[in-house]
This record gives sequence, C-alpha cells and structure tokens, in this order.
Amino acid sequence: MNYQNRIKNRIPIFKTTEHQGINRKIGTSHSFYMNKPSEYLKHTIADPVIAPKFTASPDFSSDELMNLQQGDKWKYHPMFQHPMIAMPRGQDFWLGDAVQFTDSISSNHLLLIDQFMTKKTGMAYLMYARGFDVFSGNNFNENQIRRSSSSVKKFGVSAYKIDILADLLTTPVDKSSDVFDDEGCIFDKDSEAQLIVVKDHLDLRRSDLWFNRSFVEKFKRRKANNSLMKVVNVPMTMFSDDTSGNRSKQYNKYDSFLMVPAALPIEETHARESHYFICTSNKVLSAVEMLPPLVDDFCALEERIEMYSAQHGKYVLVVAPLLFISGDNPRHSQLAMHKGTSSSCYCRKCLMPTPANPNRRRKDNKVPLHPVVHEGHPPRTLVYLRQFNAAEDGSEERLLGDKLSFTKNGSEELLRLESFDPTLDTPAEMLHCIPLGVMRYLVTLMVKSNLLNASEKGRIQAFLTNYRISKAFSRSFRNELKHCGSFVGRDFKQLMQVLPMGLRILFGHNNNRLEPLVSSFVCLGRLAS
Repeated sequence: MNYQNRIKNRIPIFKTTEHQGINRKIGTSHSFYMNKPSEYLKHTIADPVIAPKFTASPDFSSDELMNLQQGDKWKYHPMFQHPMIAMPRGQDFWLGDAVQFTDSISSNHLLLIDQFMTKKTGMAYLMYARGFDVFSGNNFNENQIRRSSSSVKKFGVSAYKIDILADLLTTPVDKSSDVFDDEGCIFDKDSEAQLIVVKDHLDLRRSDLWFNRSFVEKFKRRKANNSLMKVVNVPMTMFSDDTSGNRSKQYNKYDSFLMVPAALPIEETHARESHYFICTSNKVLSAVEMLPPLVDDFCALEERIEMYSAQHGKYVLVVAPLLFISGDNPRHSQLAMHKGTSSSCYCRKCLMPTPANPNRRRKDNKVPLHPVVHEGHPPRTLVYLRQFNAAEDGSEERLLGDKLSFTKNGSEELLRLESFDPTLDTPAEMLHCIPLGVMRYLVTLMVKSNLLNASEKGRIQAFLTNYRISKAFSRSFRNELKHCGSFVGRDFKQLMQVLPMGLRILFGHNNNRLEPLVSSFVCLGRLAS
C-alpha cells in the first residue's frame, strides 16, 4: 500500500522477496517468492513476548532429555554456543573472559570461561559458566604448586573444568596486564589435591580462549562508545515436504519450506503459529532448486545480522544456526545428496549396498526378512560430500561417488552452512518409517487376506461409517476400506487412530483366531499415541 512507501512511515513492513530458480531438468529459470528467515526474525526479536522463547543455552541437566538443547549438537557444536550472556545487573560476560567470582580462594583465582550452559538445580534451571581454573601471581609459583619443570610461569590454566553459577561471577580482569605476561602453563591436581604442572605451555583450546583467538571473536562488534554489542543466538529448524494442490491430496504437488524456532518449549513447537512459511513452488521448481537464496540468508544469519531486540531494549547481533531439517525419507535423500532408496547404496547414512532381490521379475523363492545391520559399513560423512562436490566431472572421485549413490542435485548448496551436516542433521521420521509402514502392512493383510470373512469385514466397514461425517478424514477413507491400495500416508495415520479401538470393541479379547491381528493393531495404536 502507498503508506508503506512513505519516507516518514515507521510501521514495520514484512518484506517478501522475489528470487529466481533454475529447473535443472530443462535448464529454464522460474521466479518464486520467499519470506526470508531473517525477515521473520527481525519482527519476532522485536516482540517482547515472543523473543525470550527463541533462545536457550545448552542444557547439561543430568538424567534428563526433554528438549532439543539437551542434545549433543546443541551442547557441543560451536555455532550453538552463546558467545556472551547479559546479567540482570547490567554486566556482560563473554567466552574467553577471565573472571573473578564470589567463591574464589583468592583474588588470584579466576575462571577462564569456555561455555555458558544451564543445569537443573533442585526444581529450577540455573545459568552456569563452565571453564578452567586460573591461578596467577607469586602465590601460584611459591605456595600452591608443586612444579615438575624448572620454568617459572606467571599464571596457569587447569587441565580440568569447573562449573560456576553465573550469579557468582563478579569482575573480568585484564588478561593483557603484566600479571599474565607470558605463555602460561597447564596444571592439574594430584591425589592430595596439590597443584602440579603437567604442560609448560597452553594447548590450542586454552590458548585460543586466553589470547582471544576463538570462534567467538567474529561475533564481537564494537560500538562508538567502545562497548561490545550484545549477541543473541537463535537456533532454527526447518521442515520440507510436498503438498498437493488438489482435494485428492495426491497430485499437483507443491514443494515448500517451513521454519520453526528450535528453542521453543515442546508444547509450542507443534502449534500452527510457531511454523513460519518460507517459500513454495509447483512442479516447475523442486525443493532443492529453491535452496540457493534460502542458504544465502542462513549464511548471513550464521555470520550475524543486526536487529532490534525488545528484550534488551537496543540493537543486538542475531546469530541463527540451523539445527536440522525434518522431512520424509525421499526429501531427506534429496537434501543429503543421495539418489534414494532405489539406488545401489540405499541408505543415506552409510554405504551399505542394497541387497539383491532373489528374483526381481517374478519375486519367487522369497527369502525371510532379516534385521538390517548398518554396523561394519562406512558412514557417509560431510567430508565425503565435500570431496564429491569438489570433484571434476569424469574424475575418479566423481565416478566412485556416483557408484556409491552420491548425486549433485542442487542440495550441495547446504554445504555452505557451518551449522548443518546433511549426513547427520536429517533425523529419521519415525512416524513414516515404523508405524505407518507397519499399519499399511496390517491393513492390507486384514483386507486382502482370508483372515476375515465377508461378515467380519462388513462389521468393520460399518464401524468406520460412523466417521464419514468428519471432514478431517480423506475422501478415500470415507468410502470403502477395500480401496486401501489407493490410500496415502495420511489415510493410514487416520486408521491408526480409529482401527485399534474399533477392532477391540467389535471382536473383544476372546477371539482366538483374530486376537493376534487385533493385538497387533492395539500395540501399534499405543506406539503412535
């Protein structure tokens, strides 16, 4: 509207941008529109109600796995670590700071901060700073340490780590002062809790933290008053799938991307208002063909983008790494540069060869199903993907990768992200892999085999007829169960919710002939509930 283009207008405008994608099959360019992830974040970070829910520190609570920040990637991947924390009293602490704390032994006892984290203490989740003990001054060399070398150091950093409540941190010290004017050493504690030097110099990790060479330095931006801008880490997840534009839900498919803030509580993650629509296109562009501008925006978010934060009341730097992309198996294969389950190496996680069918044409001489054991087969790794992507056409690496079911389909754009590994960050969709597959088999067995007579099948169909008035069920579901061969995943998902209860009501517990079938449905219903 016109008022949005007026110079003095200060109403926030959500900008949808137009981009070009190339159809790799025919080589033509097509336009599509995108709601950029960074644009969503600019508006949500400015919301004082929503913004605090979008960020969370790694959670190291023991014996608990209730949210995504308790996973290994969030706890250990550098892109998901908070570079700094802002305390309520107005003081900021950064990774790499050497800080005095309330419970320290003396003023020469410091904490070199390596990570900010939360842990459950009692019934509350409290913020901690994890790092290395630091001792300095004459006290360090004369009274508190038993040296294993002849050199004298001005300070030492511990080989072990300690956790200190963030509320106990007081004042960062100047690491460039004369008190720390050497390369330092690493010390440990012996069986009598005495400090002993174990290395005459700092290793790479401690050296990078102490001399301000760690990854956190790229997130530091100084303002005019020489203070550092605050940094907010906002991890994201994405979802990609195809959606039918027809009522049949089977044809005229549109590929799309959605985004969900990863730090949201579980009860809010699946809410409709928590899903942000990114882009879509019909069959002229596939999901991987829309990736270039989407990855460009996530690369910018990995580097940091300046946004106004209502929580802090000022402009901050927002970093938004990508935790994972959810989807079904075919979509994950596309995003992982994999040819799919019909290729010679059907697993997108490892290099297991596809077992041969005894008689592919007639399917005679059927063999029993055996457990699929992936152990012993080399895993697919990010290194393999990068080597295959960098290899020239016709090279030995490219030919070998093609034989191992690698493919360049456009998803190689994701390799530009520091936070995303296509071989690890495409979690298996359990609802499709286990319950729906078993449900399809059980329904087909029940309808197509001779386990049920015509009267029993009629009773089941009559029971399902009661659900015809619900528009939530698909048209094929509302028609006849005998048409299960044309059912799609959504139909079996609906049957999974209805059939277990119906079969138990219709046939009870004492039908010896049907009890194995009925109990199988009931177990599956419990699994999916």
